[in-house]
Amino acid sequence: MRVFLKTGLALLLFFYSYSYVYATAPKRIVSTHLCADQLVLLLAEEKNVISLSYFASNPNFSPLADKAKNFPRNYGLAEEILPLNPDIVFSGGFSARSTVKLLKRAGINVVEVPIVNDFSGIQKNIRIVAKAVGEKAAGEGLIKDLDLALKTSSSVYKPKVMASLYWDNGYTPGSSSLAAQVVRHAGFDDLNSRYKSKGPKYLSVEELVTLQPDLLILPENGPASLASIVPRHRALTVMFKDDRSTTIPDKLWTCGSPFIIEAFNKLRRIRENMK
Repeated sequence: MRVFLKTGLALLLFFYSYSYVYATAPKRIVSTHLCADQLVLLLAEEKNVISLSYFASNPNFSPLADKAKNFPRNYGLAEEILPLNPDIVFSGGFSARSTVKLLKRAGINVVEVPIVNDFSGIQKNIRIVAKAVGEKAAGEGLIKDLDLALKTSSSVYKPKVMASLYWDNGYTPGSSSLAAQVVRHAGFDDLNSRYKSKGPKYLSVEELVTLQPDLLILPENGPASLASIVPRHRALTVMFKDDRSTTIPDKLWTCGSPFIIEAFNKLRRIRENMK
């Protein structure tokens, strides 16, 4: 009888552990949001990813566009996701709420990846996705790399110099944005922080010239548009020439992902070379 009970208990534990592993390692993964796409591609096994968002392969928005071309894409609609019979669906802050509700009602595991504006938020999102795809160790590896890259303290650089993010249509993200925090961590005062503006604003070329930032941070050339003319105004080109301006691709900090390391490293190198 004891042998029988021990054998039965061993089998029970085996099946429990097997079901747990399966639950944490889904075989059919769908992402409906650009920011979730990036973490899924970094953490999940490629063979288990069956669909990504339609932005995933756009090089203007996704730092993993080339890799994403190998996967089918979706527009975040319930009618195209349900036939895929996914084990798990990742959504984001801008995903259609109606789709999320329908998927949950159908019994599908929907994991939401929040929009984040700080480094701790990036760590949390990495852990959310890593746990959901059964790759906790890989997630901790990404977090370790992020922490290592950001270990340089902004307090190292004195005196402070002011940098201004200046994007299409003269848009400047507020001091609470992720981009502004990367700028500050790299050793700059960002313009909005100095003038105590937490929210985003639009600055005319004249206003920007008057504020006299030491460094102008522009977006890299994307699709030509009227909006993109503003940050490339002739007056700014003349005033912020040589080492007083730089470009950072929007795709590096649009989402809270490890790719902000590239933006941070570039700005840190610029700050190290400034007196």
